[in-house]
Amino acid sequence: MDIPFGEIRSAVEERIQTLLSGFSHPASLYEPIRYVMSGGGKRVRPLLVILAAQSLEASIEEALNPAVAVEMLHNFTLVHDDIMDRDDTRRGRPTVHVRWDDGTAILAGDALLGVAYDVLSRYDGPRLGEMVRTFNAGVIEVCEGQAMDKEFEGRNDVRLEEYDRMIALKTGKLISMSARMGALLANGNDAQVKALERFGALLGRAFQIQDDLLDFTSTTSELGKRVGSDLAMQKSTFVTLTARDTFAPALQERWRKLMLTETPDEHLLAEMGSVLQEGGVLAAGESQVEALTNQALAVLDEILTEERREDLRRFAFWILHRKY
Repeated sequence: MDIPFGEIRSAVEERIQTLLSGFSHPASLYEPIRYVMSGGGKRVRPLLVILAAQSLEASIEEALNPAVAVEMLHNFTLVHDDIMDRDDTRRGRPTVHVRWDDGTAILAGDALLGVAYDVLSRYDGPRLGEMVRTFNAGVIEVCEGQAMDKEFEGRNDVRLEEYDRMIALKTGKLISMSARMGALLANGNDAQVKALERFGALLGRAFQIQDDLLDFTSTTSELGKRVGSDLAMQKSTFVTLTARDTFAPALQERWRKLMLTETPDEHLLAEMGSVLQEGGVLAAGESQVEALTNQALAVLDEILTEERREDLRRFAFWILHRKY
């Protein structure tokens, strides 16, 4: 399914390049940053900033700098996550620490966060203070979520409730933050700001569970990154936790043997996918993603007219049906 909203995406890409043109020396710092930001990607978060703002009658131009700031924050997290997880591919290209080295990647990620704050500060609307506080909370909470994710790697007793809290921080926060910032820059009232933030939080959880499923149902070429990376790191995901908690003994033994493989390849993942299908885990995940998406859409119904919520509905259904 193609990424929608091409006009908005083009405006985001153009603004990214324009803003980064003001940062050039030293090249050893800014070349990796431009490399990261030119890698494409779905641009989920800046799209949501702009669509939320438009739903409350703000313009694309008003929303562009905050939207780009959020995307830069997101990419800062990716650069550092790739180092921590030893991932070698992102968006179909070598990660920064592979193309350069760990030190360069750490420094580029740090600077990218600083550039994100600089870009956000260029917004001159009346609610900049609230937007900065929202942005700060996003930085802190996504790091809290990443810390929880790392803690889970050493445990075999993680509960689904703990996993849900982790993804609400690590993935959901930046998506809920995006919707909230769009509402703030459009000067939405309290009910609108809270509702759009809630919409983003629900959609963020759905997004992460969909990612967990894609690790077993997609391919490296489709995803643009190595499939099975979470499995190789023995991360707790919706898939692994649900399999652990729901498989019958015979299926549990088959699953345990497959899980012993240290470096899963696509052949093994396909075999695991068959076991997950047989055990109902993939269906359970798809059902959860759909339920969270429907809850998110119901939130929109409370605050927006049918016309005003249409683009956000299209956005949500794209998230629901994506394959990468």
